[in-house]
Amino acid sequence: MPRQDHYFFLLVHDRECDEPECAGFFQGFYAKALNLGEAIKDVLSTAKDTGLHCPWVVAADLSTQEAVAENTDFTPNQTVWPMGGRAYYGNDPNETSFSIPLGVVPSYDQNGIEGGEDPDDIQAGFIREVDGDSIILSANVDEADLWPHYETLLRLHDKYRVLWYNFEADWEDAGPLFLTNATLNTPAKIVHHLGSHRDDSLTNGFVGLTAYLAEGDTNVNISSHKKIEVHTTSKKIADFFAQELSALGYQQFEHLVSVDHMMLHRHYRLPGSRSREELITHLKAEGFQEWER
Repeated sequence: MPRQDHYFFLLVHDRECDEPECAGFFQGFYAKALNLGEAIKDVLSTAKDTGLHCPWVVAADLSTQEAVAENTDFTPNQTVWPMGGRAYYGNDPNETSFSIPLGVVPSYDQNGIEGGEDPDDIQAGFIREVDGDSIILSANVDEADLWPHYETLLRLHDKYRVLWYNFEADWEDAGPLFLTNATLNTPAKIVHHLGSHRDDSLTNGFVGLTAYLAEGDTNVNISSHKKIEVHTTSKKIADFFAQELSALGYQQFEHLVSVDHMMLHRHYRLPGSRSREELITHLKAEGFQEWER
């Protein structure tokens, strides 16, 4: 079956800048790729090749060849086309910079949601909410901190009952799926598994991950939106994890702008990661079993 490529627009942020009194800049790129994950990988590679120091994709949308031709020096044999202009900004002590983790990205066009949030307002931090009997801690975590901070939280307890993958219902429109493995029941085993399946788990925006702790019926999660979340019925456990998040440098807010609330966004997985069916087959071979909730 021939490739069915698509055109994408991606907004890239670089936190470093060679211009005087410049703290960073934004630059638009267009890409032609099989999917968004491939487009993001190609654009980041091209951005570095063209002199950007720390490029990161902060927004993305589908586009058209006509838009590429109108806004760039378009040549058909390329797959990435940078726009000519850059939006520079200076140092601002009140400005916070946040790199959303791989696997999810805000849409560039947010006009499709009335009263929606601004992606520029996403920042690191966490909120505490109550939903029935559950207490939920939900943290925005920078790309560089997602894995090390999740690992830190995992190692706060010696024993877990099970690790599971939560497949998003819209991944290939195949419906939800839970795959569990009760042999991955210690921090060391969980860390080893996730570390050796990084592209299929940590950076795959179509799956969430849960280490289940019996006390308080507690889920220690990386969500499919690549946020760290703790769901528990125990106030003691909630207080404990809230204290640990604070110790990691996260401020608690009453309201926190997040990619998964009132914001258009897109999920993706990177090239080299397994397709849904491939991942199911692989995980079952690794001892995972389907679980019906």
